Amino acid sequence: MQRLILWLNSRSKLWVVGAGLFGTVLVGLIDYLTGPWVRVSILYVLVVIFVTWLAGASCGVFVATAAAVVGFVANLYSPITTSEIVVACWNSAVDFAVLLAVSFLVLAMKKASMERRRAEYAAQTSQTLLGAYVDTALDGIIAINDQAIIDSFNPAAERIFGYSARDVIGQGLRMLMPLPAGDEHDHYIHDYLLAAQQGAIGVSREIVGRRKDGSLFPMELAVGEVQLDGRRLFSVTVRDITERRQLEKQVLEISDHERRRIAQDLHDGLCQHLAATEFATQLLTDKLAQQSLPQATEARQIGGFIQRAMTQAHEVAHGLHPVEIGPGGLMAALTDLSASVQNLYHIAFVVKANGAADLFDDFDDKEATQIYRIVQEAVANAIKHGKPSRILIELRTGGEQIVLTVNDNGLGFPEQHRQNKGMGISSMNYRACMIGAALTVRRNPNGGTAVILSFPWDFHARIRNDS
Repeated sequence: MQRLILWLNSRSKLWVVGAGLFGTVLVGLIDYLTGPWVRVSILYVLVVIFVTWLAGASCGVFVATAAAVVGFVANLYSPITTSEIVVACWNSAVDFAVLLAVSFLVLAMKKASMERRRAEYAAQTSQTLLGAYVDTALDGIIAINDQAIIDSFNPAAERIFGYSARDVIGQGLRMLMPLPAGDEHDHYIHDYLLAAQQGAIGVSREIVGRRKDGSLFPMELAVGEVQLDGRRLFSVTVRDITERRQLEKQVLEISDHERRRIAQDLHDGLCQHLAATEFATQLLTDKLAQQSLPQATEARQIGGFIQRAMTQAHEVAHGLHPVEIGPGGLMAALTDLSASVQNLYHIAFVVKANGAADLFDDFDDKEATQIYRIVQEAVANAIKHGKPSRILIELRTGGEQIVLTVNDNGLGFPEQHRQNKGMGISSMNYRACMIGAALTVRRNPNGGTAVILSFPWDFHARIRNDS
């Protein structure tokens, strides 16, 4: 049947019209033999449908007109009485009207059928292209429903996590993340469903993923929303950023090396020259004082300037030199940072532990060093961009998290710096990820900036155990 339809569709219009006229003549012969009292109009209708469908409206109207004429002639020359001629004319007029209506109805049906086939083909093509894009994407693409249940899992996601699509479809998204990150992401989806206007969707975030073998790795995750057949679905795009983290680590190591070199040059070079200059100035001052010359006072002032410059150079060198903080020594290091900032910039600097200082006792020296560097960078940004008169470092506990906040009362961190994420914020983000923490930079309602570092109580211990 399908081959017959394809064969008919391949015929020319002239051939179709000829076949239609031939069919009309055959039906007319039957109409002549049966007379006006036996209706064979359905046969004419079939011929008109055949021609209109294959050759178009104009050909269908032509054959419909021919069919009406043939029917009238067949009835006219059939053995009928004079009174029956009126019936034959009426039948021919009705047949012509019906055939014209059928011709246009068939044309409308054909157009609707072609549009439907085009739409189906476009949808199928779009679905095929979309499937090809998803299957060949370098990033993992995971489709989940509003309950965070996985519906699809592309090949890139299989490579990233080590699971096959068959292993994870129908499972919760939390199986790809270590606790409590899996629970946090479930809440992330739930919160968005309650308040979609908050902008959670489409914003990438960096979290820790878990592979099939149980190993953990840093990944970048973004969620997009899709409406499909009345269902609310979410596309989760995942990118393994292990190589990026390794590169950032190398950059930080190089940065620390350069800081150490500059600090050493300041200490061994500039500070030594300033010390020698101060000593020479002191000798000059003593000589001038012995001679009771008025220039002794000016020389003593110059010596004071050099002394202050040397003190500041020592402070800068100390700040640049990579710190080595032992376990339990973080609060002492922060207190030293407070004293240094107050001496250099004359800014009120307060460190408040709120009775929670012992929570940092379990951190090793590397973790404590990362926290110290984050605080140091936040303080440097506050001084550079905000011009504050007061800085407060506060340590507190909230729920199942430890929160370290650096607040200042300055002008506030410029919006473009938060959006562009320069080297300072990028390095702070990386250092936070190294210890499993979340970093947030925001403006305070009453002015100034807050840099918030928060992390689970047991995250660092779990990472060490897993590694």
